[in-house]
Amino acid sequence: MPCSQNSRTKNKKRTDGKRNKKQRNIGTR
Repeated sequence: MPCSQNSRTKNKKRTDGKRNKKQRNIGTR
């Protein structure tokens, strides 16, 4: 089970980073 939780956390972090990058791009523009 811990493996599944780890995967979920990793996915959440990845999505957060993508969203942050997009927001940053809009702010820079």
